[in-house]
Amino acid sequence: DEYEEVLLVDEAIATTVGERIRRGEVVLTVPGAASPGDCDALYEAVTQSYEAAKAFHGRPATNGRGRFAVADGEAFGPDVVGRCEAVLLNALDALDAHAPDVYDRLFAPGDDWKARQPTTGPPRADAAPDVYLRDAFPSLRDLYMAGELEWSEGEPAINLYEAPGLFGAHKDHMALTVLVPLTDPDAFMGGGTGFWPPAQSLAAGD
Repeated sequence: DEYEEVLLVDEAIATTVGERIRRGEVVLTVPGAASPGDCDALYEAVTQSYEAAKAFHGRPATNGRGRFAVADGEAFGPDVVGRCEAVLLNALDALDAHAPDVYDRLFAPGDDWKARQPTTGPPRADAAPDVYLRDAFPSLRDLYMAGELEWSEGEPAINLYEAPGLFGAHKDHMALTVLVPLTDPDAFMGGGTGFWPPAQSLAAGD
């Protein structure tokens, strides 16, 4: 499916979607990346893991939030891993098909790779990826399937919240974040995910 842009600023400075993401000017929505069946199955799986963790520890989760890495074999089986991978690939495929400059601007290896990393994160101190990867893996899907994407620690993961659960304001410091709400907004009260424009984000710190 195609994507939709949600502006976080009054007027974007960047002229391409990849650059707008890099500057923190937009959030993208990708309708249909996860089917209702996917969401229901993943929600049921994380609920079971959450309740099992509460029973094991004899108390509610810290901050009312349970966080489970998809790769945790004690929390999830192969079906959950497969569904999560399929959802992620749906999102990456949509960007490859309809916004290829996301790859070009944020991921494509090259001499200017470090300079093209998100302006909302700290300077990258690690080595740039080998230039040959651009020809070998010319899309987000290709990079993912080759294991060449860097993940935040413990990701991908599924979070489950119960009142007054929360995930505090933070920065991911990654080129791209994929968030998939598993429950319909009409199914709960309160909560939600907030995004801030670049100036406010930089001023707020981590």
